[in-house]
Amino acid sequence: MKTVKCTTRIKLKNILLATDLSEASLHAARYAISLTPKNGGKLYAAHVIFLDALVLAHPEAIDRILKEGTHYAECALDELLAPARRQKLPCEALVGVGDITNVLRGFVEKYEADLVVVGTSSRAGLGKVFLGSVAEEIIRDAPCPVLTVGANAAGMTAQDIESILCAIDFSQESLHPSEYAFFPQEHKAHLVLLHVVEGSMDEPPSHAVQLLSQALRELISLQAKLFYEPEIVVTGGPVADRILELAAKRSAHLIVMGVRGVGAFASQASRFASIAHKAISRSQCPVLTTGMGKGSPPSPISVQIIVGFDSDPEDVFDRQVEFIQESAIPIAMVGLLQALPGTQLYRRLGREGRLVFDANGNNIECNLSFIPTMSAQRLLDGYRSILKRIYAPDAYYERVRRFLDRYHPTIRMRRSLSDYLALCRSVVKQGILGDARASYWKFLIDAATRYHHAFGAAVTLAIMGYHFYVVTEKVCQTD
Repeated sequence: MKTVKCTTRIKLKNILLATDLSEASLHAARYAISLTPKNGGKLYAAHVIFLDALVLAHPEAIDRILKEGTHYAECALDELLAPARRQKLPCEALVGVGDITNVLRGFVEKYEADLVVVGTSSRAGLGKVFLGSVAEEIIRDAPCPVLTVGANAAGMTAQDIESILCAIDFSQESLHPSEYAFFPQEHKAHLVLLHVVEGSMDEPPSHAVQLLSQALRELISLQAKLFYEPEIVVTGGPVADRILELAAKRSAHLIVMGVRGVGAFASQASRFASIAHKAISRSQCPVLTTGMGKGSPPSPISVQIIVGFDSDPEDVFDRQVEFIQESAIPIAMVGLLQALPGTQLYRRLGREGRLVFDANGNNIECNLSFIPTMSAQRLLDGYRSILKRIYAPDAYYERVRRFLDRYHPTIRMRRSLSDYLALCRSVVKQGILGDARASYWKFLIDAATRYHHAFGAAVTLAIMGYHFYVVTEKVCQTD
């Protein structure tokens, strides 16, 4: 595999081990200790006494129970941290009382934790750590990445990492894959980037694979160089199943994924158990999850739209453009309906005598494999009009601005030399040689002033928009 020069090293500093003092905490503690840097870092072991557990206690006994519980927790945490102290690692025990997620969030913010580590005690799910459902809240709402160490990974440590699988769905949470998968640089690990097109297809159309692979390469090109050239994989099917299957095939020692994505993982991502929970509960290795933090609603960065259904009205094209613009969804992958052999649609159109030829799965080319209910020319013209309007530079940049208005990342991003090189290439290609120079510079100035909190994301979206603008130009030139 090709080796590339590493231009920057992303390091963890402060790590928070969230523990319920169960047996699962032991392997999570070992992993957390192995991650804690020996110079400049600190490990915090935190336990929260849940007040709801005292509702049946006599009022006069509550203070005594809390005092005894705090003393027990402090002793247990000291024992848990003993291996760290033997290694002369800076560490501290924290005991809080109250709502578990709120207390832990307060610890993360107060001690500026870069990572939260939790353990799970069951192969079937999140187990009993933090009463199960609370663990899910921690993973979803923590203001920093959360590393979950399950029973299957009980013997692993950070030093074992040689292969990392990073699942990308083009949502905000997975927009910066190599920044989230910060371990490759420290451990010279191989990085595999995976995008799953959710559905029943095991093999997505070739054009979709090509477009998505290119988008992944452009994303990774903005991040720090890794020791090894990342592997790009695009596949289809149930998302969690495909993640776990590829992790097993590549013998991954770590899985990285977002927990609130609404891109290709969108249809069920609002329910934690649909994807992230399945991956965590069944994974043979630790899982690093990234979210937006409590109070920051998820915002879609991509959507897939198909036109050409029998039920589409004449104004469907205007409606789709209006929806995309009003929803402030930057990346919209629009395609023509395809009747793929073996599908129910294919059989129905065959019975109706409306099939023209067998579709090849390329739904961005202006070729209709069936006779639509509306005029074929009207459908093709409308499809082209959607692409032209949504990827017209002014319309696209305005959409991204509205997206950035509600995009407030909580993950602290460290910029590398490769980030600035990507910006320079973008300036040359789009700001000097591009046809939409004026629109580009206006957007870039806005990104540096109004959206400086998300400047990296703004540049990434500008580059991706240019890519889809070029694709649109090619599509609209075909007959």
